[in-house]
Order: sequence, then C-alpha cells, then structure tokens
Amino acid sequence: MIAIFKTIREAFSRSGYLAFISAISAILVLAVHNDYMPPFIIAWILFWLIDFKLRNWKISEDENKVRSLLFLFLGLNLIFLIGLFYSDNIHTGSVLFFRRLSLLVFPILLFSPGYEIKKRIDLILKVYVTGIIAFLVFCFCYGLYRSIIFKDGSWNFIPFDPDQPWLNYFYGQLLSIDQHPSYVAMYSLLGMFISLEFFSHKSLNGKVRLLWLIAALFLFISLYFLSSRAAYLAVLIIMPVFIWIKFKPRKLNILVIFSLIIILGLVSVLYLKNQRVSIYFDKSTDPTILNDGRLEIWKSALKVVKKSPLFGAGIGDYYEALDKEFKQSGFTTGYYKDFNAHNQYFEILCIAGISGFLIFLTILGLMIAFAVKDRNLLYGAFLLMMLIFFSFESILSRFAGNSFFALFSFLLIHYKASDSVGEIH
Repeated sequence: MIAIFKTIREAFSRSGYLAFISAISAILVLAVHNDYMPPFIIAWILFWLIDFKLRNWKISEDENKVRSLLFLFLGLNLIFLIGLFYSDNIHTGSVLFFRRLSLLVFPILLFSPGYEIKKRIDLILKVYVTGIIAFLVFCFCYGLYRSIIFKDGSWNFIPFDPDQPWLNYFYGQLLSIDQHPSYVAMYSLLGMFISLEFFSHKSLNGKVRLLWLIAALFLFISLYFLSSRAAYLAVLIIMPVFIWIKFKPRKLNILVIFSLIIILGLVSVLYLKNQRVSIYFDKSTDPTILNDGRLEIWKSALKVVKKSPLFGAGIGDYYEALDKEFKQSGFTTGYYKDFNAHNQYFEILCIAGISGFLIFLTILGLMIAFAVKDRNLLYGAFLLMMLIFFSFESILSRFAGNSFFALFSFLLIHYKASDSVGEIH
C-alpha cells in the first residue's frame, strides 16, 4: 500500500504531468465543444494545486512578469463582483458573473502552469488545431448528410431546408450546428495562425510541414463558410503581416510585392462573393437589412454608459438597462431578443463603467507589450485578432468566448517559437 501511494506521489510530482493531461484534455474539448469543458477544468484545478504545492508555491523567474497580468484579470473580476452588489437583479447578475469565471480560473492556472505544460505547449497547440479541424470536418459531413435526399426514385443534393431555402446547410449557423459561427470562426482563425506557425518551422520534416500547410488552408477556407465578417477583416489585416514577418523574404522585390497583392486580391474577391458580405454591395438591398441592428444596439449602449459613466449599470442590471434603451428608441428586435451590446468595449463600459474599462484597456495594453518585448508573433496575431472580434461581438459574455480569451492570453505568453524565423525582429 505504501508503494502504491509512493507511485501516485511520483506521478503527481513529475513536473505536473497530470495537470498537463487535464490541460490538454480541456483544450481539446474547447476546440470540439466547449460545453463539456467544466469537468476537465475541475480536474486541472485539483492537479495544478497539488503540483503547485509540491513546487512549494514557488514561481519561476520568467513567470514573475505574468503576475501583473494576473492581478489585472483579478481586478476586472473584482469590478464585476462589486457591480453585482449594487445591482438590483442579483439573480441575473450571479448567473452572468459565474458565466465569466473562466476570466478568473484560467489566469490562475496558467500564470504559473508548471514545467510540463510550458515544455509541451507545442503539443497542446497541435491538439487544439486537431480538435477544431475535427469539429469542422464533422460539420461539413453533417451538412452533406442533411443535403442528400432520396426523392422521386433518385438521390438529390439539396443543401437547404425546403421551408427555408434562403438558409444553407454549409453556411453560418447551420454549418456550425449549435454553436455561434463567430466563435467557431475565431477558433478556426487562431488554428490557422498556429498551423502557419508550425509550417514555418524548418526543423520539421517536409511532409509534416506540408500537412500543416494543408491544415492552414482548410481552416482558411472554412472561414468563408462560417461567414464571420469579423474573421474576414482579421484575415485581411493580420494575415499579410503575419506571413511577411514569419516568412520574411531576404529581398523586397517586385515579385514578392506582386504575389502579396494577388493573394490579397483573391481573398477579397472570394469573401465578397459570400452571401453575408455581397448583400452589402447590392444596390437593391433594403438599407434596413444592411444596418444589421448594430447601430441601434451601440447607440443604446452609449445611452446606458452616459447614465452610469463611472461604475456602470452593474452586471445584474446591464441587460435590463440596455433593454430599456431599446424600448425607448423603438428597437423592438433588440428588446424582445435581449441583445447584448455586440461590442466588448461597449459592454465593459455598460457593466463596469470607466473604472472597469480602464482595467480592460490596461490588460490589452500589457499583453501587447509582452508580445512586442518577447517577439512573440503568434501571441501578437492572437491579440490583434481579439481586438477585431471585440469590435463586433461581446466575446466575454459567453463561456465559449471568455474561456478562449483567458486561456490563450496566458498560454501563448509562455510560447517560444522553435525557430528563429518565428520571432519578430
């Protein structure tokens, strides 16, 4: 019996091996379907505590810098918690606060993740990419399954519901099944940058590098079908810079410039053909459809901010305050559907006011500083991507968004490119 306990203790003390297994499992589930993450997160917390205790609660020298970012995340959570106490609707506020617990849990788990996780970040990222590709392949296969119909003695390919012919099984919400397509696009976009990162590693076998290039292309093409406009914008802004720095040519010649222009042109044409984008350039389209409701949402959010500029409406009363403005402005769709601010910056201002917004901006600024100082191109691409998505969606209002942001904000800060080509110079 003593020998068994000794063996178990050695397993725990192997540089956090069980914490690493829990982490890699949680990240795989995040990529495939985040609703099933909690049990793996709980296991990760338990094994991390054991590992941290075996390390005598000590953090390494390179982890000291991350403490400031951890404290800022803790501060943002504290602002949310304080907002709960001055909210009238405590029940709703409690639900929304606990929905954001990932913003507290992942920073604690990953500011000092342990030797095993830091040593195998490459493997964790590879598992993440594998997970998101597996999920997308399943989505496309399921779309194909729903599109093939046996009718009048023959098989027919009908990629839409006969009762709703304007909705395609291979686009947007119908493709991503029960997950928001913008979040799946966000996951896919990071997966694409990770794949390009590994493709750039010259130390890898040529066939392996080709597989990573194929993975990047698959994820890139998937963005078209997911139809996220934020993803389109992120690709056009970030990808040319990422590719330029990652595969920086020794000479700035006409051929290189011409190639980049051609690539950007093809990408733009491809995206403009997408139904969700092309509608904005169709002169016959009703202007009220083009508005997409976001202008009314943002105007109402600003009115909420003006009424409680310093500390916000509070996490419990945020939706009620926004609904009230929707009703007064006559935006019935937003009122009856309980829309959020559809902009992370506005949402922070509505919930926590200028005080919370300043903490949030400081978090983003510090992360950018880390990316530049450490010459961490992958971290920089992730941050720019998030800044763009924050402009169109309230990413942190859902578990799928805040877990993704908090996890990779701290995981990628420990990432070191395997080749010098991966560094920013």
